[in-house]
Amino acid sequence: MIVTTIDLLNYLRCTRYAPLDRVSQERRYEKQGIDDKFQEMLYLSGLSSFETSQDADDEEISTISAENVSKELMNSAIKTLKNQTYQLFVNRFNLNDIEDNKIISYDFTDEITLSTRIDFLSKNNHDYTVITVLPITDKEFKNLKYSVNKDRKPFFTPNVDGIFYPDMNPLSDAIKNNYDDKLKKLMDRHHSLGRHLYHLAFKAFIMNKILPNSTKKYLLSVINHQYVFDGQTNEQGRVYSNDLISCFDMTYIVDKMQSMIEIDLYRMINHIELDDDSRCMLVKNECCKNQAFECQFVDYCFSHLPEKHSILHYFYNHQGFLEKTNTQEIIHDTYDLINQGIVSMDDVPISWLHREKNLMQRYCIENDYTFINKSKIDFYLQTLKYPVYYLDFEAFPSILPRFRGESPYQQSVFQFSLHIEQQGEKVNRNDSQYHRYYLAQDGEDHRLDLINALLDAIPSDGGSIVVYNQTFERNRLIELASLFPKHAKRLIELTDRLFDLYKVIKNDPIFYQKHHFSKSEIDSYNFYSPELDGSYSLKKVLPALCNVDYSALPINNGELAFVHYAKLPEMSDEMKSSTIQNLLDYCQQDSYAMYLIKEALLSRIHS
Repeated sequence: MIVTTIDLLNYLRCTRYAPLDRVSQERRYEKQGIDDKFQEMLYLSGLSSFETSQDADDEEISTISAENVSKELMNSAIKTLKNQTYQLFVNRFNLNDIEDNKIISYDFTDEITLSTRIDFLSKNNHDYTVITVLPITDKEFKNLKYSVNKDRKPFFTPNVDGIFYPDMNPLSDAIKNNYDDKLKKLMDRHHSLGRHLYHLAFKAFIMNKILPNSTKKYLLSVINHQYVFDGQTNEQGRVYSNDLISCFDMTYIVDKMQSMIEIDLYRMINHIELDDDSRCMLVKNECCKNQAFECQFVDYCFSHLPEKHSILHYFYNHQGFLEKTNTQEIIHDTYDLINQGIVSMDDVPISWLHREKNLMQRYCIENDYTFINKSKIDFYLQTLKYPVYYLDFEAFPSILPRFRGESPYQQSVFQFSLHIEQQGEKVNRNDSQYHRYYLAQDGEDHRLDLINALLDAIPSDGGSIVVYNQTFERNRLIELASLFPKHAKRLIELTDRLFDLYKVIKNDPIFYQKHHFSKSEIDSYNFYSPELDGSYSLKKVLPALCNVDYSALPINNGELAFVHYAKLPEMSDEMKSSTIQNLLDYCQQDSYAMYLIKEALLSRIHS
């Protein structure tokens, strides 16, 4: 049996994972072979796969899934990062005798062979340098600090060569500091940073077994989150400088994790030998439901939870539920309750619900009641200034920057839809008098064209620009303003006019406090329907208020939108034409949905 890092991490989750995995024979990482780089990233970097609603009979469409395109983008980014890393270490650090993509193995037992892939391995006599390339940014590593009294010190600092090293000489115990806490975080496989280091530690474990008498250094090559692309290209494509790469020497931490890896391997063997697929305790940090490192069997293990109104749909359920007795207060962890059979909202004793928002949810569910605070919503909507513009952006979350001025993982806007409402008029969804739009239809840089179309559609008339959860649109406008100074004044002016419909539906405590609402009203939500089931996403709110949804659209979520946009340059003319229309329909639905929601709220307020 071959075991990779991903196998080990998964088998450690619980006793039932190994037998379930053996029976299913559907391990996602087996699709591409042992230790496939994309699947490493899928697990270690938090990329998720998404289902598509496309017709599987259409061969061209069926290949355009978020998982397939994410894989292509990931592999392309990894190839670029590996090329940059190679050039960096050859040119700047003079490493030689470099092997790449080297698979190493070690027979841990007669039945279990440990295997991993090393991106780059450099040998100098009996000294080895192991380099791992991960398409993550350095931001969390660089921002990691530990406290010394009232001062904060960076955990990683660069040497003269620009390689970041961990602080290996923390101050004495006599001086108050939390260095050990930060070190434990980096060694914790349940933490995103810890999983990356665990990945390196697993490689080190195998290296130490097959080369016990050699000196080894473990380097991690990641993306510099502050890198800004200058737009240079050649016949091969984009030309990135070596500043794209940040390098961390993790040898000190990886060496400290070796005993942990060995203990975990024996735990894994115990789980495998038990071969017990009976229900076991669910543990939040192992199941990771709705998180990046989600277990592939969560749907099976959580199948006893109701699809609607489960205990996990209570707001703030992660904080647990408080039981007050005559002698003490007991906080019941949500996962402990699930393991006890308390799985739905109405299973939780109502006396344990002390948050007004949870009591509101419970009342709405038990009485099939829709709660609406008419006065709060009405007051907020009265601040709208006409004409009203309903704006939605679609953006491409590229791992590496595509165009001049962009940084890694920056959201690159490629589309907008805008519906315009004049006071006293009804908005026609498709009429050009009420609807404007723009869509970049190839992989080239059309940001300036998009800006011009947007500014042409929204004049400086002071009208409110309605968005849903304004952080996304605000940040995109600010980024475009910094990239195109000629239009900065107008773009920043648009940010000053943003009106967040999300806050109308849910709440805006700062706004209501400013306007002297009572404390109970400031703290309470504005609207809740059992159909929301704990979520205020646009795709939940729209059907709850308007009996309209996205189910009929071929492209019906943001992930499908950006992956279809990404594939446009490769499509046949016929396929491209239909995909462009599908993209336009989806974005149009988002902007029109906001108008429908606002109208539905007004109708309820005045009924």
